[in-house]
Amino acid sequence: MNRKNKAAAVLLGFIPMLIVMAGIFLFSAMPGDESSETSGGLIKAFMRLFGHDSGDISDRLFRLLNLLIRKIAHFTEYGVLGACSLFCTAGFFEGGRAAAAVKSRFAFFGAWLICILYAASDEVHQYFVSGRYGTFTDVLIDSAGAVTGILVFRAILKKRAGKSLRPDADTQNVLHGDGNGKI
Repeated sequence: MNRKNKAAAVLLGFIPMLIVMAGIFLFSAMPGDESSETSGGLIKAFMRLFGHDSGDISDRLFRLLNLLIRKIAHFTEYGVLGACSLFCTAGFFEGGRAAAAVKSRFAFFGAWLICILYAASDEVHQYFVSGRYGTFTDVLIDSAGAVTGILVFRAILKKRAGKSLRPDADTQNVLHGDGNGKI
């Protein structure tokens, strides 16, 4: 791959990652009461969807569900960041070749390190937001989400690379005969 194409691959890889990072930053910048209201609204919407009123559950259960929704959101957003970071590091370490990213330890660990460092900086950021606080537990949840996203994205790339390397039925007939002894 020439230098110009490699630079384009690296730049293209950074764009999705930076967009996801910006989204995470914006969610983290929400004051605590606004953030709780958002996740609480999601719980109320789910309850209405299943024909229940939010008054049907205890305050303790509502707080537990709110916490669960928030932790699932952490895991999910960092899963997406992990996939985007692998896309980025594949462009950087492997010149944009997706098939090589499946095998590259540098791309894998580089992507994961980006996510861990961003998770830690995000928790520090939350410390300065009204009504929010940063926790090491959230960094662990974020890191687990990131590695899950990286592994899922690698599995998708591996499956796609396998399909593109597998000959189709017509090619099989040409290469190995059509079963009638004819080649």
